[in-house]
Amino acid sequence: MKYLLSLLIVCLPLSVFAKSNVVIDSKVYFKGKKIGSPRITTLVNKKAKVVLSSREGSTGYSLEMIPRKINGKILLEYDFSVQKKNDEFLTRGRILLAQGSTGRVVMDGKTAVLHFNPKIN
Repeated sequence: MKYLLSLLIVCLPLSVFAKSNVVIDSKVYFKGKKIGSPRITTLVNKKAKVVLSSREGSTGYSLEMIPRKINGKILLEYDFSVQKKNDEFLTRGRILLAQGSTGRVVMDGKTAVLHFNPKIN
C-alpha cells in the first residue's frame, strides 16, 4: 500500500497540469489567391504564429492565433496581417467553433478569407 500511495502522488500532478494540444488546419486567401494551408499545433491558451511570404519576397503574410476552450468549444482569437512595401492590411477577431467543425471568416468584401478547422487532442 505504501508504494501505491506514492505512485498516486507522482501521477496526480501530471494529469492535473496536462495541457491539451490544439491542431488547427487553416487556409489563407488574399485578393482571390490561395496563400497557403498551414497546419498549426499549439497548446490551449498559447499563441501560435505562422509567417508566409510571396515567392519574390515582396509581400509578407502573418497569422497569429490563440485557441481557448469554452464549454467544449474552441474560441480562436486571430490576427491576420499583410505587409507590402508601405501598405499594410490588418484584421483581428474571434470565432467560436465546435471541435472538428470548419469556420470561415470573410473580411473587407472578400479581400481576405480565412478557413479554420480546429481539433483538440
